[in-house]
Amino acid sequence: LAAGDDAYKAINDSLMTFPGELSMTSLNRLGNTFGLDMAAVEAKMNGPEVAEQLAKTKELAQILRITGTPTFVLQDEMLRGYLPYDQLMMVVNDKRS
Repeated sequence: LAAGDDAYKAINDSLMTFPGELSMTSLNRLGNTFGLDMAAVEAKMNGPEVAEQLAKTKELAQILRITGTPTFVLQDEMLRGYLPYDQLMMVVNDKRS
C-alpha cells in the first residue's frame, strides 16, 4: 500500500480479526475506515498481477499437495491443520536449533 508498512499492518490486522464474513460490502466499509480508494483497491484485486500471483500460489500448493489451511512448511516438515500455539512454537524452536 502506498500508505506504508504501518497502514498495511493495521489493515491486515483488521482483516485477520474481522468478526463476520468478508464480502465486498464489508471490505469497502473496512477500507473506507482507513481512507482507502476502494475503487483503486478493487481494480488492483481484479488485475493481472494479483491473478498471476494467485495462480502461482495455487500451483505451489498443488505441487506440495496442500489441500487445506492452515498448513505450515518448516524446512523438511509440513504441519497440516491446527496446532495449539505452544506445540507450534516447540516445532519452530526445534527447527531453529
